[in-house]
Amino acid sequence: MRFRAIVLDFQMPSEQSDEVRGGIEAAEKIREYEKERGLPPIPIFGFSSDKISQDMRADLIGRGVFMEIFSKPDYMPLQLELERVIPSKS
Repeated sequence: MRFRAIVLDFQMPSEQSDEVRGGIEAAEKIREYEKERGLPPIPIFGFSSDKISQDMRADLIGRGVFMEIFSKPDYMPLQLELERVIPSKS
């Protein structure tokens, strides 16, 4: 069974350093796993309570790491995106 979408917080602890980038690292590892196995990409949405630069946002979305990045915990845009990418079972 595969997940239909993933939501990650940028503030997850990092395995690589004391730097808080764990959510980005986790998303990149998921993308590597999918690529190695020829799997279609799962929609991954990122949250950050801190402001992220437009360049960083554009890079992460452009490389396909994240489908969308939300810079504040506003759940309505996330709900709309999830409804868009996950078909209802009705």
